[in-house]
Amino acid sequence: MYDPAAGQYGETDEYFAGIGRAHADHIVNQLITMRRIPDFRPFDLQTEVDRFNPNPEVHYGGELDYPAGDYTKGLTNQLAHDAERLRSLQHESETTSVAGYTEERARDVAWYQTIVRDLPVDDVSAVATELDNLARALAHTSRTALPHRLAVADREKQQEAQDRAELREFSTAIDRYSLHLRLPSLHSSSNAEQAAEHNRLVARIAVLDTKNPHLLASLPADRAQIVHTLLPESATRQHGRPGLLPQTHAPNEVLLRSLTKATDELLGTLLHPAAGVDHPAVGPLAIKVSELCKEHPELVASLPPLQAGLVRSVDAAHPRAAENNSSPTAVKSAPAQTERTAQAPTRPRLSAAARPGTAATRHGSAANTPGPGKGR
Repeated sequence: MYDPAAGQYGETDEYFAGIGRAHADHIVNQLITMRRIPDFRPFDLQTEVDRFNPNPEVHYGGELDYPAGDYTKGLTNQLAHDAERLRSLQHESETTSVAGYTEERARDVAWYQTIVRDLPVDDVSAVATELDNLARALAHTSRTALPHRLAVADREKQQEAQDRAELREFSTAIDRYSLHLRLPSLHSSSNAEQAAEHNRLVARIAVLDTKNPHLLASLPADRAQIVHTLLPESATRQHGRPGLLPQTHAPNEVLLRSLTKATDELLGTLLHPAAGVDHPAVGPLAIKVSELCKEHPELVASLPPLQAGLVRSVDAAHPRAAENNSSPTAVKSAPAQTERTAQAPTRPRLSAAARPGTAATRHGSAANTPGPGKGR
């Protein structure tokens, strides 16, 4: 059979990558058609991903060896590229004139208008997500590199998860220091041991600040002020990365008020000269605080440092609170979270929402691509 790449030693890689790109564009058309026609289900994405496993290196035609990864890279890179094109163009009007665009942009707009037409914006976004997920899954299955944009996004996501874990650890150290400053007797009745604990807590904050100076900007103002007071140089330390982490969801206001009230009452009782840790009200309040935080650990970060420190050390206020606080979900600095972040990712699986069809079609698809040397 005629081989269009025979003898083209310098162009073979591009030839197979081009086939991959063409198949990726065909997949885009199929996924969009499935969104437009609900009963159109020519294939199952996850099934095709599971059986997509090209031989990484095959002898072709007795003339030269080529990496089958060229095809896969062409396919996955184009899937990711098409996903980005869909996102960047989904807000363009279908009636927008291409006269003012560059030649490349005009081609993108024409491509978008041709394949998308009247598809709702939400469906376009869903298809873009499916394409990214498909590119990840195929790259994983074939053991090829992720497209650059997805690899960068993964690194940023992993870094954010690590930063959040270390920010929790930093906040915990500040909160425990704040509590010890006001209630050193919770740690020990010995002045020497209290002083030693104070020095240990200050040293811990200094270590974490030095280790993660870029996180200081993400601390709430009250916690950052404590660090600045202890370590004045932190206010002017320069670092190379922006420190602000994306905002998380706001806590449940009703639960936060309940926790704040219970914590304030417990703190007031412990600080009262006629009460202290042996007061009968301490036990029920400590248990209530412990139970609230065990069920909703995310609330602690929204408390002021002193109250948060009390919550984190509530087991020191009452023995039964310590029992409640022994659960793995209790509010503590969680090294396990950091460990999970560092673990290797599991094999990507396409979600149910991203599985209306398969990665390949019955005609000219990725999964049904003939192997090198077959059907050429």
